[in-house]
Amino acid sequence: MHGLATTHARYRTSYDMKVKVLGMARTNHVDSEQEIWSTGELADPALGVWLRGTPATGFADLDELVEAEMSKLQGFPLKTVTRTTTTGQKGKREQTTVTTMEVTELDRGVDVPPSTFEIPEGYQRSEAMLPAEGEEEEGNPFSKIFGGG
Repeated sequence: MHGLATTHARYRTSYDMKVKVLGMARTNHVDSEQEIWSTGELADPALGVWLRGTPATGFADLDELVEAEMSKLQGFPLKTVTRTTTTGQKGKREQTTVTTMEVTELDRGVDVPPSTFEIPEGYQRSEAMLPAEGEEEEGNPFSKIFGGG
């Protein structure tokens, strides 16, 4: 792709998700297949934005398994296609989503100085945190939506 050597990998993940909605337990079966075409021939520091790790599901054991497999794939993804099918109880309510990310233009002739990606002096990282239940943080628009008043 784009004149670069690529590695093609396919990952398949299946799991059952049990949730309670309004006191009623529901089970959904999720099948996800992801194809990734990646290259190790790109080393620009800006690509770090795309290489931040795999998205978390919130299930520690599953996240650990997915991370272990995905860490085997090295390089920058030039194309990913993810197809996820969710099937409700007794095979009902099937829903399929397909997400595609593809690099459509690549200009390797741009010279960007490394200083562009340096963290500015005095920069402090802070997390956007929602107030605990029952608390309302003044000026936080989420406090009215997610609880606290």
